[in-house]
Amino acid sequence: MVQIIEKGEKGDDTWVVHPNAGYVLKFKNVKQNVNLIRETSDESGHKLFINVCHCNELPNVMNDLDEEECGLALLEESGSYKVPISIGEVETSTDNHGETCQKIDLVVNSTYYYKRLDIKSEFYRQVLLLIMSEAIVAKYGIKLDPTKAIQLRNRKVVGELSTQRIRKQPTAAHVVDVDPETSKECRDADDEVC
Repeated sequence: MVQIIEKGEKGDDTWVVHPNAGYVLKFKNVKQNVNLIRETSDESGHKLFINVCHCNELPNVMNDLDEEECGLALLEESGSYKVPISIGEVETSTDNHGETCQKIDLVVNSTYYYKRLDIKSEFYRQVLLLIMSEAIVAKYGIKLDPTKAIQLRNRKVVGELSTQRIRKQPTAAHVVDVDPETSKECRDADDEVC
C-alpha cells in the first residue's frame, strides 16, 4: 500500500509506505548511550527486535555484486558496498512471554530482499547485519553486537510494522568514483568538458 503525500519543506516528494514482513532478528542485553530504551535496575541490558522488512519504493542496491565480488569490495575499501535502508523509530512492543521489549523496523528494497535475503544465503544477511548495526548506532546510539544476533525462525514480525516515510530522492547525491587517469586529463584540459 503506497500513498504519496504532499511535498515536504524542500519540495521533495515522499512516500508513506507500509512495508512487507520479512524476518526478525533478536538481540539480548542491548546497551545504549541515549535514553531511548526503558531503564531497568539490572545491568543486563534489554531485548531489542529488528523487523527486517521490504518495499518496492526504496531504491535497490546500485552495484549488486555476487558473494565473491562483494567480499572483495568489503575487504578493499570500507563502505564500497552500500545497501539503501530505512530505519524506523524505536518502539515498545511485547515478546512471546508478554514482557515489554523494544523493536525497530528496518526496510530494504523488495527486489534486493527476494534476490539476496529471502534465499538461504547467510552471507548477505551478515552484510546487512553489519550495515544495520552501524546505522542504528549512528542514528540512536544503540550498540548492537552482530555476533549475538538471533534470527527467529517462527516469526516474520514482532509487534506491528509501522508505516515509514521514504524520500523519492536521496538526501545526499550519489558519489561517483573517478578514474585517476581521467581525472588528471580533465584537470589538464582547459575548456573541455570531461
